[in-house]
Amino acid sequence: MGGNEARARTRAPYPSDLSERQWRRIAPLLPPARPGGRPAEVDRREIVNAILYRLRSGCSWRMLPHDLPPWGTVHFYFRQWRRDGTWERVCRALRLREDSQAEGDRREQVFTMQQQRNNGERNDDLFCSKSTRNFDTCD
Repeated sequence: MGGNEARARTRAPYPSDLSERQWRRIAPLLPPARPGGRPAEVDRREIVNAILYRLRSGCSWRMLPHDLPPWGTVHFYFRQWRRDGTWERVCRALRLREDSQAEGDRREQVFTMQQQRNNGERNDDLFCSKSTRNFDTCD
């Protein structure tokens, strides 16, 4: 995994980064690398961290911070995982602890999402499905 894995260990964590416990919960849900392909150069955990960063911050793909994997790589995996149902399963696994969050946090997220829609911001592929939109409220 090379440079990106080393970068993940040295960069400052973002609030949206997965905890060790969350990573252990979702790692088995991610599909393995395809046989016969190039060896993976980007750590899967960092890909998920970058997706979560984008979903929490609302930034565009191209505005992902430079200490995360390249936006094109992150976008590729997000689209692939969304299409094959992987992202839905990840969202469900991360939502297991949602009930432990304060109701105010959820209201704020809903309000922010409504504001984004009212302001005409693009959010066509920001989230999983309607039933899993608040996955980022988990611990």
